[in-house]
Amino acid sequence: MHPHPLRQIIESCDRAISAKDFESLMEHYSQDAALVVKPGMVVTGIHHHLTQTFLCEPGAGFTA
Repeated sequence: MHPHPLRQIIESCDRAISAKDFESLMEHYSQDAALVVKPGMVVTGIHHHLTQTFLCEPGAGFTA
């Protein structure tokens, strides 16, 4: 049995995040996408904002 297509996309995104391959990750998001980074932290907007979410280290001052 093949995994559901949505499961495949999620796994692809997880791999891209782990590899810090944000260009591949952004292929799955529209310009007005919303991403739940963690409970209580939702980032919305263009690809740039989503990329910045992953590039910022804890305490770097980025707020969503």
